[in-house]
Amino acid sequence: MKKTVKRISTFLLALLMAGTMGIGVMAEGLPPIPDELDIPVTEDIEPRFSYIIAATSTIGFKNGQATAGSTLDGKQSLTTKITIYTYLQQYKNGAWTTLGGSNKTTNGYYAYNTYSKAVPKGYKYRTKSVFYVYSGTKYETHTNYSKEVTHK
Repeated sequence: MKKTVKRISTFLLALLMAGTMGIGVMAEGLPPIPDELDIPVTEDIEPRFSYIIAATSTIGFKNGQATAGSTLDGKQSLTTKITIYTYLQQYKNGAWTTLGGSNKTTNGYYAYNTYSKAVPKGYKYRTKSVFYVYSGTKYETHTNYSKEVTHK
């Protein structure tokens, strides 16, 4: 009887130990997961759109010129400064190419920026807008694109 109790106790102890141990399985061909990722740690992480209400990008054509436009409406009680980068892009040979652009900084909670350039007909164009929206020394960034329009 003592032998049976000892065997059962040993078996239960082995079962308990096996249940608490992790069993590692490595698939062939997969790279190992690094212990630490090279991600910078920032203490002032803000949730997305803390200061932005609306951001728009537009494109239009008149007299052979394309006009790229960018507008940002920030939260009035929080937004202190806005910097907008507005780029005119052309789709040619299977890729988007930046033809030019401008930037503008405004102190306040509303800002707009435009960029115009003479462009050839028959290609697709769009506006790329990059916004930096500040609240004091903290800021958030957002990138926006207009519709893609063919200049006819």
